[in-house]
Amino acid sequence: MRTTQRLTTMVLCGLAATLAGTGATAAGATGSDAEAARTWYPHHESYASEDDAGGRDVFASLNTGTGLFYEVGFWAYGEQFYARENYSDGHGLKAYLSVEGFGTATYTIDTAADDWNLSFPEGRAVSVQVCIDGTSTCSGWAHGGRT
Repeated sequence: MRTTQRLTTMVLCGLAATLAGTGATAAGATGSDAEAARTWYPHHESYASEDDAGGRDVFASLNTGTGLFYEVGFWAYGEQFYARENYSDGHGLKAYLSVEGFGTATYTIDTAADDWNLSFPEGRAVSVQVCIDGTSTCSGWAHGGRT
């Protein structure tokens, strides 16, 4: 259910960004010309965890406003980190997870999805970022997560 809620929010935010014309093209991307010309809309979100008192979930995504997306997220409950993409463009997804006191981990996936069940002490600040692997297109950092 959480993934469905996230995807619905992401598509609605992408649609709003498309209508507002506030996207960013993949300038300087090293992928194909079509990829470099595509407009990707970043979206960041953080909110109180429904399942972990004191925890905050945090998400970052890139989407086209037409259903294509790259997304990463951290759920405070169970300290689960995930990465998803639904765009078979020959690029993988590069995900970044930064946890206070533990540094930043980089995950690269070439499949549509992957999940990691992690373990951190409670109360640590968490930030995430998603990039299209092999390009300079990134979402920017989403802050506000908490283990």
